Amino acid sequence: MATAYRHLPAKAPVDRIEQHDDVPQIPGPWELIEDPSDRPFDARAAWAHRETGQIVAVVKNVRPTQMHTPETSRDDTGYNARVYRPDTTGERDLSSELGSKDAAWVSAIRFMAKYPAGDYEIPELDTWDYGTTVEW
Repeated sequence: MATAYRHLPAKAPVDRIEQHDDVPQIPGPWELIEDPSDRPFDARAAWAHRETGQIVAVVKNVRPTQMHTPETSRDDTGYNARVYRPDTTGERDLSSELGSKDAAWVSAIRFMAKYPAGDYEIPELDTWDYGTTVEW
């Protein structure tokens, strides 16, 4: 495993991530949360910032394709990256679209590299509309 990905769990799609030349290294203050019981409930993998407690995770989601006629709706399944407040009173998806597992990993890594201090300001849960995403 490449040293740039030393913080990735064993099930990470490292071979596909390494094909992206522009994927940065995970900054030192971000540490992999190895115990699944310490991760957000829907996270496949998660990293916590050592100093601020902010969490970035790769999550698997299921969303209906449309809501106006539920009987013809089907569910889309995919992955995205999500950032959580340290006090767990809010969270935001890094993308409004569900994608592949490796695309979610790359988004999570890029977000951690852009905010190495773990200081991205996430509004509290009651101050934003459901389904809105992070603008980063």
